[in-house]
Amino acid sequence: YSIKDTVRQTIGDLKIIYSDSIKRNASDVCIVLDSLEYYTLPEVQEILTSAETYSLFLPLRNDKADYQSAIMEANEDYLVEFLIGDENEVIADFKTDMKESFWKSKVKSAAMNYPKAAGVILKSNPGLSEFEDKVKDEFLKNNMKVYKDTVFTQFRGGEQIVNTLFESISTNASKEKRNLIYSVNLNLQDFKEFERKVYQLKKLGYRFYKFSDIMKKIETEKNKLKTDTK
Repeated sequence: YSIKDTVRQTIGDLKIIYSDSIKRNASDVCIVLDSLEYYTLPEVQEILTSAETYSLFLPLRNDKADYQSAIMEANEDYLVEFLIGDENEVIADFKTDMKESFWKSKVKSAAMNYPKAAGVILKSNPGLSEFEDKVKDEFLKNNMKVYKDTVFTQFRGGEQIVNTLFESISTNASKEKRNLIYSVNLNLQDFKEFERKVYQLKKLGYRFYKFSDIMKKIETEKNKLKTDTK
């Protein structure tokens, strides 16, 4: 109908009805930055100034104490990673031939040095599940949350790593995978590209979480599912 004394005209009346039953084709995503110790400290410090939501692995090498300090001072959400191996695994943090008192002492030291870690990621060679369980239990006794490296969504990087990452996120979301956690090696240039392009996913409904927050959300969802099935 026309309104008197104006050329404005109403052509339709649109009513919006909210529905919480509609599914969105998007996932909740966590990006964990890996291998920061291979970049310069100024580059890492620039990444730490970003307003984007992400977590990172804390470099544990003794010669990277300045990296650890920068990350902790920035109050970033961080993880620590340890490798479990046999006596032949040179770079393993925990070896099957270690004295029990020694590896338990290493666990206690980690708990004391990294009390604010969002979690411990354990990587293990095949056939070491029994020893891995012992190490995991010891971390739990020291009030640290422990996760296997299988918590991460499988992902292969490449030259166009940001585009490949976004494609993986979209593909997994289309398969109705609601929570996606990626361990990604991004240099400063890659990270800046991620900052420029991530809004494209946010506009589609994707939400980005820190590792500690997405794990709390996943745990809440599991508990709710248990309650609903009782």
